[in-house]
Amino acid sequence: MAAIVGVLIFDSARPRFRATKPFRVAAVQSTFAKIKSSIAVHQENFRSILRLTEIALRSNPPPDLLVWPESSMPGPVLADQESHKFVMDLAASAETDLLLGRST
Repeated sequence: MAAIVGVLIFDSARPRFRATKPFRVAAVQSTFAKIKSSIAVHQENFRSILRLTEIALRSNPPPDLLVWPESSMPGPVLADQESHKFVMDLAASAETDLLLGRST
């Protein structure tokens, strides 16, 4: 009897989880026709990713997380000050998080 009472007390004391709003993720992937052999080609690929990102951000409701492929940036984001500023400004203005891959 004590065990049953203990289980009932424990069950009533545990926190109840309520449904929260869905977590929306937008994975942005472009088809790159050319291998990133030059800065100009890589910049073209970057513009394509940026265009698709803008489309994802206009969805209603907007995503909570944007995921970019490793080939999205023309250079390492942390090493290149201009790329770092661009990514940080985009994430701040979009009011969303941004997950980037890193090509090696």
